[in-house]
Amino acid sequence: MLIETHAHLDYPDFANDLDDVLGRANEAGVTRIITIGTSIESSRRAVDLAEKYSSVYAVIGVHPTYAEKAGEDVITPLRELAKSPRVVAIGETGLDYHHLPSVEAAKQKNVQVFSALQSGTEEQLEASIEDGAYKSKQIDLFEEQLDLAIELHLNVVIHQRDAWDDTLEIMKPYAGKLRGVFHCFGGTLEQANEVLDLDHLVSFTGIVTFKNGASVREVAAKVPSWKFMVETDCPYLAPVPFRGKRCEPAHTRIVAETKSPRPPRKRRRTFLGSTAYDKSQRDRHPHPPHCYRRDRTRHLVLCRAGHAASHPYQRARTKISGSRSR
Repeated sequence: MLIETHAHLDYPDFANDLDDVLGRANEAGVTRIITIGTSIESSRRAVDLAEKYSSVYAVIGVHPTYAEKAGEDVITPLRELAKSPRVVAIGETGLDYHHLPSVEAAKQKNVQVFSALQSGTEEQLEASIEDGAYKSKQIDLFEEQLDLAIELHLNVVIHQRDAWDDTLEIMKPYAGKLRGVFHCFGGTLEQANEVLDLDHLVSFTGIVTFKNGASVREVAAKVPSWKFMVETDCPYLAPVPFRGKRCEPAHTRIVAETKSPRPPRKRRRTFLGSTAYDKSQRDRHPHPPHCYRRDRTRHLVLCRAGHAASHPYQRARTKISGSRSR
């Protein structure tokens, strides 16, 4: 069994053939899909899909690039959406400095951007102020959602782009209070170890199949199997041989097989499996109570076999063996 841990099924790309997309995923052995919200509206759609399809679960949150468009209060509607038993995490949330106002203005004007510390011109100073306000808004939104995750005993899906140091500094005080996954990981092995040392996970996408994805493949090969997840981030980042086309959850298998081409050993699924949580596992891999599902059964959805502590979505409300989903 494979779990697609990061999809955007609510996007218009899937509006016309979602049933077929889910069917192909099931045929590929991708039996559960986590669809991720990026705004309040997107999160509502994610919940609606999760409540409609038994194989789909929802993550709700506001993406950092939506920070300026978000209302003053995003926590109240997110808290309300989280009442659905189909919600399994908060996200995706984090920091994204790739499109700072100064950079975008420079692209439009086709001029080089200088730091305000290097130049005292009024235009550059204004750009620096705008960048600071943009970052501050993202940071506030990030911290609010982390606090909400703790309040609701949920884990988090982290988005980070060109903001590594700030993201890690914000996450450090939350160590031991929540767990999360740094999705679409493309950093160095040292950065991966920073995440793992904070007891979070990293997740790999179709980038591991790209010709220019050698560095990501090298990192993925060195991350222990119980410390990573796989995803597609569909409709983006379709793996080879589908690169350039729409990505979909069925491609999770390609990502998984690229990460580790060796067949899994019996009763130890290499990527995303399931097991019943028992005392022996608890002794080897202790985890906080919030890893239990709300129905307080001892069945967990896992990202790897035999390691019950590592999956940020362990609270997915699903029966593992022959039971019906809620």
